[in-house]
Amino acid sequence: MNAIAPGTLLRPAPPEAPAIPTIGKLSRGPVLFGTAVVVLFFGVFGTWAALAPLSSGAIAHGVVSPDSERRVIQHLEGGIIRQVHVREGQQVQAGDPLVTLESTRAEATFSSRRQQWLRLIAMRARVQAQQADLEAIEFPPEVLESTSPDVVAFVTNQQQTFEIRRTALEQQRSIFERQIEQLGSEVAAIEAENVGLNTQITLIDQEEADKNSLLERQLISRSEVLALQREQARLRSAIASNTARIAQAGQSIEEIRLALLQAGENYRNEVADEATQVNNEIAQIDEDMVATGDVLRRTEILSPVDGFVLNLRSQTTGGVIRGGDPIMDIVPLGDDLIVVARLNPQDIDAVTVGLRAHLTLVPFANRNTLPLNGEVIQIAADATVEERSGTSYYEMRVRVPSEELVLHEGMYLSPGMPADVTVVTGERTLLQYLVQPFIRSLGSAFVYD
Repeated sequence: MNAIAPGTLLRPAPPEAPAIPTIGKLSRGPVLFGTAVVVLFFGVFGTWAALAPLSSGAIAHGVVSPDSERRVIQHLEGGIIRQVHVREGQQVQAGDPLVTLESTRAEATFSSRRQQWLRLIAMRARVQAQQADLEAIEFPPEVLESTSPDVVAFVTNQQQTFEIRRTALEQQRSIFERQIEQLGSEVAAIEAENVGLNTQITLIDQEEADKNSLLERQLISRSEVLALQREQARLRSAIASNTARIAQAGQSIEEIRLALLQAGENYRNEVADEATQVNNEIAQIDEDMVATGDVLRRTEILSPVDGFVLNLRSQTTGGVIRGGDPIMDIVPLGDDLIVVARLNPQDIDAVTVGLRAHLTLVPFANRNTLPLNGEVIQIAADATVEERSGTSYYEMRVRVPSEELVLHEGMYLSPGMPADVTVVTGERTLLQYLVQPFIRSLGSAFVYD
């Protein structure tokens, strides 16, 4: 033990240096946290991969079939659009207005045809009154109710024509009847004169007999008897002349009666010819009115069935629709869209009728639209080989219910439009999807050649 020198002061011991933590101690917390995060992530991901179902499917490419029972809306004559009442994808009912066309020309044509028809039936009423020898015309209610100045003036003209012809016929009849009456009076006068002459002849015969008796006794001269005989001859001659006049008057009466009958016949024939012409014109105008009325009614284009509006091509007010051009399509409710697709032969064992399918219309694939849901309804029994490429495929038909056809604004369907079809063939988890290739490889690794 060393002794401390006297006088030497004791110094306190220096303080100990603080302990410096090691790197391991510093990184322990973050490592534990990171490890927990990784474990949690893989745990959640693994659980999801083991449990979450993923649909497996067979992909096919196809086109919209033209066999779909859609109604193409067209207009026979075409025209100028006044108003479009529907929009793309809108549901309509049978009879709902789709498009209204300008109707000015059709209305003018129909109005002109109707006025012509009113004039013709007014003329027919006048002709029928003449045929029935009526005293007044019985015009149809349509004619009497018309306020058209042309029709009113025409009715007045027909009344005047009726009165003129009726008066002319009556005057002609009156003339002939007066002539017959006059000749009848003459005949009666002549016959009365003959009666008088015959009486005179009878008296002269008696006087002649008496004078002949006196002449035989030579009490009178022969000249007196001859005078009586001359008077008797004159009277008989007058009777013969009157008889001829009566016959001539009778012939004249018959001629006048025939002329009267002929005048009536001519009048009836003339009226009958006019009636035939009027009826023919009415028949023609009836057809024209049906046609022009149909054109007028079709200026408002109506939906033929309940359904959805697709492929609306004309939407501009004032735009022109050409006759026969498609205006829009109506897909009837209950009628489904058919897509014909080509199925890869490798998927034929997995695809059966009745499986669900998702369809994407290729022209609208870049839009934010949901795929259409459908169902496989038919698969060809045998594969078809394409001549150009030599590839084989099975023709598959997929039906899309009409309810799926309510598309987004601006979308449309047309025959031949390409579509991608994914047939849902089953479900498996993500873990099965990832592990299955390794299981297959492992299974084949133990196969002995």
